Amino acid sequence: MTFFCFLDSDHLPMAHMEPLDAESLEEARQQAFHLLRLHQSAKAARIYHGPQEVAVLEAREGQA
Repeated sequence: MTFFCFLDSDHLPMAHMEPLDAESLEEARQQAFHLLRLHQSAKAARIYHGPQEVAVLEAREGQA
C-alpha cells in the first residue's frame, strides 16, 4: 500500500498531497522531511498509509 504525505500550510486553504515512493515508514518520514524543506510555507506533514495516519512531522523537526 502506498504512503501519502499531506503538507499543511498557513497559506493554502487545503493541504497539498504527494504520494511517497517508500517501502517503510522510515523512508516515508525521510521523504516527507524533504518535501517540508522544498515547500517553504509548509508547517507540518501528515503521513498516511492507506486510510490511517501513521506520522505527523513538524517543519521545525527537519531543520537540524
